[in-house]
Amino acid sequence: MTSPQTPGPLPEADLTGVLDGSLPPGLYRWRPAAGDPGPSLGPEEAGWDSRAVDLGGVGDGDGFVTRCADGLGFPERFGRDWDGLADALTDLGWTDPPEHGRLLLVRGWDAFAQSAPADAATAADVLSAAVSYWAGRAAPMTVLLS
Repeated sequence: MTSPQTPGPLPEADLTGVLDGSLPPGLYRWRPAAGDPGPSLGPEEAGWDSRAVDLGGVGDGDGFVTRCADGLGFPERFGRDWDGLADALTDLGWTDPPEHGRLLLVRGWDAFAQSAPADAATAADVLSAAVSYWAGRAAPMTVLLS
């Protein structure tokens, strides 16, 4: 694992653009506007495997990795560390392949990043590497940090 770097500002995402493919797969910030009804179809109806990780109350890297394992339903063999997370995000053979892609929504990112900036930088590196890995494949991955 490389040493974490403080990530620069991430581009903002529009969920409709993610689902209809007009926004390329990537690691994005997502801040839905109050009262925004969202896209006309949800991720699953649009052919995406959509999963969420809730970081509420998480203040360190171990908590981040554990929440990912729980929220994403990693198999028992998952190594509960940064390298294990990177491996699990690039070896998704235990999931059914989606029609269009994989969408990961990470809720509570701002509070996590504020309480554990070095761990958040490492998490962003791991997530970005997973997005890059899946980018050229039939079912790319997009991660939304909310």
